[in-house]
Amino acid sequence: MFLVIPPPSNAVTSRLSLGKIDPGLIAYVDDEPSIAPAKGHTRVSKGDVKIDLQGRTLYTIHLRENMVKNARKLVAELPAPRPPDAKENGIEFRGWHRNEMQFLTKALEKDYGFEAVGMTSWIGSTITAYLSDAVAQRLSLDERVYEVEQNSADVKVQHSAVWNDRYDGAELVTWGKQAIGTDDLLTSSNTVYLVDQTPWPHPDLSIVQSTFNGNSITTGDHGTFIAGIIGAQRNNSFSRGINPGATNFWSVDVGDRSPAAVMSAFDWTLLHSEYNQKYGVINFSLNGQFPSSDFRYDLLYGKLIRRASARSMVAQSAGNKAGSACDYAYCSAVL
Repeated sequence: MFLVIPPPSNAVTSRLSLGKIDPGLIAYVDDEPSIAPAKGHTRVSKGDVKIDLQGRTLYTIHLRENMVKNARKLVAELPAPRPPDAKENGIEFRGWHRNEMQFLTKALEKDYGFEAVGMTSWIGSTITAYLSDAVAQRLSLDERVYEVEQNSADVKVQHSAVWNDRYDGAELVTWGKQAIGTDDLLTSSNTVYLVDQTPWPHPDLSIVQSTFNGNSITTGDHGTFIAGIIGAQRNNSFSRGINPGATNFWSVDVGDRSPAAVMSAFDWTLLHSEYNQKYGVINFSLNGQFPSSDFRYDLLYGKLIRRASARSMVAQSAGNKAGSACDYAYCSAVL
């Protein structure tokens, strides 16, 4: 089980900003995962795996939550993690994570001779690293670890064409308005998180703020299109989005589309929304690319996304399948 503490009123300053991290401020998992296998288990990807130049495979190391919880007392006096939108996060990815996860990551790196390339600490406790199969097997036997799994290679984004765009004078009105049956009167100031490729620079998307947490930014057409569908401004040129009044729009890109990278993006959104004491919407326009069991609501990545959705509404696409989103969304029970 996990507990979500209601956000304080606007008059209350975030404890993170005061330099004191409150473990109860953000949803935290205190129980062992229901899927935790016996020690010594490694999970093999169903698709192509990510390999580095040294021939090592990209693995996600899932830590046991009771071990992470026990490490809190060892880091109680350390400074609070960096704010989620600190510039330093684009250079060094560790500093915005929970101190206990930073501590455990360094310990495992030293014990097994690897270097982490990513991690999560807010929606769950994972480390991403390129490992030889032998090191991965040794890690799976460590009492701090409950599972080591291979990461699949980057997924390919696809464009759906279920709905139609239309023109209003010189401005293209994107298909999103037709899909949800609304007009420009429907606007919102809620935070919008775009977990996708970073949009290309565009005058219609000047509202979009970009962030990433330690990996290279990957600009692309798909992220640009999706950002336009959501929030392209109404200015009688280019295109117009569903919510042209959006003012708090973040592009969250972590360098690739592997499962670990996607989860790192969700990890950051949870911290950011809690830090700013605002609920938001996470747009996740990927579907049908990962093994279906990965995103099932009660397993692995689906379970981690559920934790992020305690603070934001997750909107996931299913247009490429032209069917019910219930069959393809992260909460799907379909195997």
